[in-house]
Amino acid sequence: MLLNLTIKRALLWISIGLMIFFLVVAFNQLLSLYRNLSTVSTILAIIITSLAGLILLALLLFPVYIFIRFPRMEQLPESKEDPEYPEYLKRQVEKMKRNRYLKSVRFDFSGTSDEQVLEEAYRVLKRRGDEMMRTDASAVFLTTAVSQNGVLDGLTVLAALVKLVYNLTTLYENRPDLHRITYLYGQIAGVVLLVRTIEDADLIEDQVEPLMASLLSGSVISVIPGAVGITTLIVNAVVEGTVNALLTLRVGAITQRYLSETVQFDKRLIRRSASLEATKQLGSILSENAVLVVKSFANATKDATKNALRFPWRRV
Repeated sequence: MLLNLTIKRALLWISIGLMIFFLVVAFNQLLSLYRNLSTVSTILAIIITSLAGLILLALLLFPVYIFIRFPRMEQLPESKEDPEYPEYLKRQVEKMKRNRYLKSVRFDFSGTSDEQVLEEAYRVLKRRGDEMMRTDASAVFLTTAVSQNGVLDGLTVLAALVKLVYNLTTLYENRPDLHRITYLYGQIAGVVLLVRTIEDADLIEDQVEPLMASLLSGSVISVIPGAVGITTLIVNAVVEGTVNALLTLRVGAITQRYLSETVQFDKRLIRRSASLEATKQLGSILSENAVLVVKSFANATKDATKNALRFPWRRV
């Protein structure tokens, strides 16, 4: 508890420091803008600088407005023995009755208890959520494996994760307010950052090594003399895609756990269960998409070899 309080205070002071730094930089830029424009027209300089200042002020005050505007989110009951637990279940079941996806599949809300109905509803939503996770993870795998561009890959993965969290939240809660979605982004990011990368490296090695051995042994690349460099390139591409696909699956699993819990929970348990779930789903994504990566490299190598034999005087 004391550690959490210390971390919160540290983050508060860091936020204040960043805000002051932002204000100083913004003020300096506004002065520079005014000086440059005043050489043309003083009135124009005042108008443009004032508009720019108002825009910056709005951007600064908007998060504060959002924080004040939206009420505090409903707290989960401490346990199933909590006196508020039955009432919480009733409210959640009423929300589920308005869920668009459950309506589309004609979910049956009849059951012996609210708890049973809610568990079954979450089970149906999770199946759909898992499909969304696998689709996005496959897209991230192929994009980052083929691209091999650090900055572009980072932006691609970030955009995919933001989109996945939003889509899952919309699946479970129809139209969440900004406070809710911001809270989820913050909590999920905190849990993901705590995951140990050494365990990920071991996991990826265990899954990728046997798969690559079987794929490369049966491809055209294996019969090309001196193709070690190409093989290394393919392995690096698959590993890069695997790392990002695993991250996508983990974020999706954590998001679904956050959206379906009915009592307060331990973040460490959420992290472990999400890692196990992501691991189970990673195998199918690897087996489906690694073949496409190997084939694309094999076809490119085959075409390059044909061109080299057909036009030996050309230099690639």
